[in-house]
Amino acid sequence: MKLDKSPFVVVSVIGQELLTASHQGASVVVLEAALKIGTCSLKLRGSVFSALSSAYWSLGNTEKSISYMQQDLEVAKTLGEQELDTCE
Repeated sequence: MKLDKSPFVVVSVIGQELLTASHQGASVVVLEAALKIGTCSLKLRGSVFSALSSAYWSLGNTEKSISYMQQDLEVAKTLGEQELDTCE
């Protein structure tokens, strides 16, 4: 996968950079757009869920923050199970 050519990766990196620069509102718009673009990579999707959780937490929207935290947790569980499957 050529990450620099993936629309999901490009948009999600921009969203995460906006979050790093304390532009939480803009980062939410961009990160949610990345999710609409979609990716088959659970790891990349989990990263966006985590960033959205942080952005919403900073904006004081705990309900949406927790929702994205739960989605991130589900991705982490799935990735962990996949790692266990390959170790057996």
